[in-house]
Amino acid sequence: MTTVEHTGRQRGPVTLHIKTQAADIQVVSDPNVNGSWIELSTPDQSGPAVDAIRRAEFRDHGNEIHVDLREGQNVSGGGVTIGGNNYGIIAGNVNGYSSQVIINGRVVSSSGPFSAGPITVRAILEPGSTLVAKTMSGDVTTKGVHFVQAQTMSGDIRADEVTGDSQLKSMSGDIRVQGSPAAHVTASTMSGDVSGSGVVLSGSSMSGRVLQR
Repeated sequence: MTTVEHTGRQRGPVTLHIKTQAADIQVVSDPNVNGSWIELSTPDQSGPAVDAIRRAEFRDHGNEIHVDLREGQNVSGGGVTIGGNNYGIIAGNVNGYSSQVIINGRVVSSSGPFSAGPITVRAILEPGSTLVAKTMSGDVTTKGVHFVQAQTMSGDIRADEVTGDSQLKSMSGDIRVQGSPAAHVTASTMSGDVSGSGVVLSGSSMSGRVLQR
């Protein structure tokens, strides 16, 4: 396994921005910690996934932390993603990302015949923190994060113990949210299911189910 770690400069609640193509994102708010800790990991010892986490950019600006993980940035042109519930395919440049192939969250290098292992972004934050996450095929999972703004294309989103107003959006992934009645959550997906528990949910899906518990 290869890991890259980053400790935030600011103590107290922060806003964590994460941008990635295929990595899974796991963020937890823990009342027993002081500060912010972020880890990028892959089971690989070498190859494109290792290269991606080693060249990841971390930027601290006051109470904001930015993590920019651009897998496959050494290539240009269109890109393809295969994954999600319906194994949909997305071709061409997407949101400024460079070309590569991603199959079920695994980066396939277009410069060689081999594939990279999955990448995971893990973070532990103080209570009251915010997550702003954007990924193509990775899943987003949070627990105890006050405000969650997450966007995926084929990845699933699960936000537990949400206490603040949140916005969750996916094209083909499922969305599950649970939290405080004070939290107003907007959740939308095209072909996935949406389910909410405890929160005030405004959910929509074109071909999936919307459940409020």
